[in-house]
Amino acid sequence: MRGITRDCISEMFSRKIFWVFAVITVLAVVVIILSGNISISDGSFQEAEVDIKDINEMIGNPIIRVFASFVSFLVILVVLATAGLIPNMFIRGRAEYFLSKPVSRTGLLLNKFFGIWFSYGVLVVVCGAIGYCAMYLVHGVAADNLIWVFVLNLVSLFIWLSVTSFAGIVFGSTTMAIVTAALIWFTQWLLQWHEYYKEVISSKAITGTIDVLYYIIPKTGELSDLTVQLALGRNVDNWLPLYGSLIFAIVLLGATLAIFNRKNY
Repeated sequence: MRGITRDCISEMFSRKIFWVFAVITVLAVVVIILSGNISISDGSFQEAEVDIKDINEMIGNPIIRVFASFVSFLVILVVLATAGLIPNMFIRGRAEYFLSKPVSRTGLLLNKFFGIWFSYGVLVVVCGAIGYCAMYLVHGVAADNLIWVFVLNLVSLFIWLSVTSFAGIVFGSTTMAIVTAALIWFTQWLLQWHEYYKEVISSKAITGTIDVLYYIIPKTGELSDLTVQLALGRNVDNWLPLYGSLIFAIVLLGATLAIFNRKNY
């Protein structure tokens, strides 16, 4: 696995992906620095300096919410940047080379999958940590539970990589990998209102189908909300978005391995 992970890291640099994340992180740090003081206009049109800490107390830690969104955005970039790695690995001419190695197909695909997850996951953590340091130095905002932002976003990355890996093996196309991930994201976004649909749809068959889909499809949007709640130190009663999405990802990864082991290259 170490060899494939090293290849993933080398590939990350050769494709200039690292520099894209570096630029985005620098821009985020600049925005954080500029947000140190926010000027707003009062009723007499006089400028008043508002300390971001006061806003933080008034509306419930918006900085941590924005920080969690920043890390989630990094995960989205990773999903888009890596969607083509597995399908491109098994195109004609390359597939023969990798499949000729003295390693099982299951081992090969799992090593590639976790190599991508680990190398790009570290990149997300490093960029997020730099953003957090800037946030702490400028705003003095610290949270004992902020580790949840990193842990659950790595879980989210695992979930989305299982989706793009499945589509990459089934369709052999980068475009289809991205489209599949987008369709699943849109579906889970629609399904988050599954309880509301029961009030406006009378058909038990339709609402039953919606409920089944809700429990099957990964709930990454709700997982993001859960991440924020945990980062803010609040109690969480519903862990379904986490374990339900993880079960989906593990089952999908198993299906991907089964298809890959039977696929003729």
